[in-house]
Amino acid sequence: MTARWQLLFWAALLSLVGVSWLAHDWGISLWSWLNVQLVGMIGASGFAFFALATRARVKWPAAAALVCASPMTVEMLRAATAIAPILAELGLPGILIVIGPLLTTTTAIWILVRSVPPPREDRIARAEIR
Repeated sequence: MTARWQLLFWAALLSLVGVSWLAHDWGISLWSWLNVQLVGMIGASGFAFFALATRARVKWPAAAALVCASPMTVEMLRAATAIAPILAELGLPGILIVIGPLLTTTTAIWILVRSVPPPREDRIARAEIR
């Protein structure tokens, strides 16, 4: 289950890295760029990090990350017709901004649809008290 949460966390973090990279390149503050989409991706990465840190065996963090990432995903899908010129202008940070929410949404849906894998068996035998 840890690999799923790692994938969700890094996918959510991709868009945040792209946004901060672009803000740095343009010389603007992230506070001036703060909107619902950015706050949603911060929330999605927060829920994914929580699930990763606690090694969650439940699916609700994926549902919460899906809800948080949905505003930015919807904006990326709306801009799909003009995505080529946008990416040509923004470069690699733009690619991260576009791929991050789409990958986050896809991963969260994948976690919600798949069954929870059984817990791993301990490789080291447990000590017996005699």
